[in-house]
Amino acid sequence: MKKTMKFFSMAALCIATVAMVGCSKDEEQPAGSGKVVVSTTTIGLGSSEASKHLDESGTKVFAAGEEIAVVYQNTSSELVKTTVTLSDVDISNSGKSATIVVPMTDPNANSEVKFIYPASMANNDGTVNYDALYNNQDGTMATLSSNFDYAVYSGTLSGVDLPADPVLTNQLAVLKFTVQNTANSQDMTGSITKLTVKHGSDVYFVTPTTSQSTFWVAVKPIATNDGDIAIYAAVGKDLYKKTVSSYGALSAGTFNRITVGATQIPGAVSGLFRVNAAGNLVYFSQGNLQRINGTWQFASHQYDVLGSWSSTSCDIFYWETTGNYGSGQHCMTSNGTSSDVVNWGANITSGTWNTLSKTEWQYIFNTRSASTGRFAKAYLFGTTHGVILFPDHYTHPNDVPVPTGINLDDNTSWNGNQYTAEQWAKMEAAGAVFLPAAGYRNGSNVNAVDGSGYYWSSTASSGNGAWNVDINKNVVYPSNDSHRDSGRAVRLVCE
Repeated sequence: MKKTMKFFSMAALCIATVAMVGCSKDEEQPAGSGKVVVSTTTIGLGSSEASKHLDESGTKVFAAGEEIAVVYQNTSSELVKTTVTLSDVDISNSGKSATIVVPMTDPNANSEVKFIYPASMANNDGTVNYDALYNNQDGTMATLSSNFDYAVYSGTLSGVDLPADPVLTNQLAVLKFTVQNTANSQDMTGSITKLTVKHGSDVYFVTPTTSQSTFWVAVKPIATNDGDIAIYAAVGKDLYKKTVSSYGALSAGTFNRITVGATQIPGAVSGLFRVNAAGNLVYFSQGNLQRINGTWQFASHQYDVLGSWSSTSCDIFYWETTGNYGSGQHCMTSNGTSSDVVNWGANITSGTWNTLSKTEWQYIFNTRSASTGRFAKAYLFGTTHGVILFPDHYTHPNDVPVPTGINLDDNTSWNGNQYTAEQWAKMEAAGAVFLPAAGYRNGSNVNAVDGSGYYWSSTASSGNGAWNVDINKNVVYPSNDSHRDSGRAVRLVCE
């Protein structure tokens, strides 16, 4: 049922006046005059819809306080969004129906109209706003059902009236996750501090506010075996991962219970970083690369630097040639100028570790969207300068001072953001990465330790140069060109 009340334009009122007054042409109202039409209709969710999880049965219902967006076209061919908030008296049929009263200004007769539920998923032009879906889920059923269980109906106005009894159709799949530690087959869901689900360029960051026994996550529909689905589970600074290649369809309007066995990644920091517009994610190693008495390893901590060099122990490397890589002489005092960069990550057996390219470093520092900011200079423990990289989805600890100079908007000084060991541990547990000012090497001399930091990329430049990141008290520059026999630090990543 629908009911329409029309508020007449000034032109219509003019016709109804006393004849001797008359109406001039100038008094006639043009299209877009501000005529308001109020139309009522009853929207439904359909008997087969079962993805809004207000309970374990998967029953999808309307709830008081939720909002419906109605997007229509006006007589100026503009799209207009209006939002209606549901109350208890609007809801009927055990929550499967709701009556809404919608005011529309100058609706274009018989034009397209769209109902979007919840309204938070709708842009002003009726397209979908996925930003909140990607970034604001907290893993609870209540938040998902009220804010992210996206349903839509597209139709046309009947004249200037809303269509009768439109039925909204769900557009997302809902996943209910539990996560096990593959090392001991024990459930670890309650320990997870961030759950990330990635399919192609779609990345869903889910941050719980309390310990949870399950994670409810809404995702775009995924066809059967349509590329890898990567699930990352952060437990403080530790990172667990599961990649799924074979699976059934995760269809719109479905409810899918999923138990994932995730494996801890040795040597990984839990923060995730996009490195290109395609959405490829990487995580960083727990510290700079070292070669100690012939053994390749990561530094024990992100802030560790050796500060010296010997023929058997170093953490500052030349941009090696393929031949030198083959002989394993990475602590040498001279180097060739081949265009072949060493694949340092091949020496780390726990995963497929790589060196970022020039464009990937630039994307991390200059381009990606990060919830807090991309980076800031910092001084840890009163001993170690460097730069903190904030992951794409980062929640700063409440009891730790918020860093200033984010993305160096105010070029904070080298000592501007000072953190104690306890404070840094909390930031690291939230996924932050620290690049210490490890200095540089000429021959056997290591210089500027705690004054400057240079990190190799995998990208050669012209002549005998190669690109690297430069951090010091004055600048943070992700595309510095250095000679290949300049000693630089290496920080590996894995995808």
